[in-house]
Amino acid sequence: MRFDFIDRLRDQKVKRQREHQELQRRVESATEELQALKAEYEKVLRDSFSERRDATKELDALQDKIEAAEKAYARRRQERDMYSSVIKREVTEQQVADAWNNEYVPRYKEELVDPALERLMKAKSEFVDALLDHYEIVNKLDGERMGVIHELGEGYRYKLADVKFNFTTEREIHYISDGTLWGLSQAKVPQDILQMLSHKDTKGYQFTDADKRLLRRAKRQGTIGSYSGLLAKWGGVEA
Repeated sequence: MRFDFIDRLRDQKVKRQREHQELQRRVESATEELQALKAEYEKVLRDSFSERRDATKELDALQDKIEAAEKAYARRRQERDMYSSVIKREVTEQQVADAWNNEYVPRYKEELVDPALERLMKAKSEFVDALLDHYEIVNKLDGERMGVIHELGEGYRYKLADVKFNFTTEREIHYISDGTLWGLSQAKVPQDILQMLSHKDTKGYQFTDADKRLLRRAKRQGTIGSYSGLLAKWGGVEA
């Protein structure tokens, strides 16, 4: 989708510029002709003095040509100067602005922005739902673990395994981190998202269409870096 209406204004500007240039060329041509006639008149006049001859008829003829050339020059200038005010524009800047505000942007919003926002809200709900599920699952095991510790004694607190994140990288891979938000603020695929995709590949998880789109997007943005192997494997593009 693109704002095609602007092409009408651009085409009009090109046409008007071309017409104005032609009018300017006519002015310059009339100027050159007038200057040439005046120069010829002065030459004939000088030669008549130096040669001591009567050049009245020749000078009168040149004077008539000069007067005609002056009229032509004045007319050409008038044509050029009146062009902008007389020629009606088929498309105005206000019409372009109205078409943008009243036609293009509403259609763009309906066809592209709104579906994207709907996807965002769906993804947000699914993320929060999955996050709360994870919290509940971890907390359930932690509650059972505390019960076992109560029976075994404090000496077993650090001997019993749990499923909490023990490293920052685990949290960054699975949660929305500051690094994720920073990358998104730059309109780039965040590096921790690529790290997450690498983790999925290592775990043998299948890549979703969204995962593959992220890889291709990172390729276009030049941020794929050391994850280019994933692109060749999952993105359908040679690294």
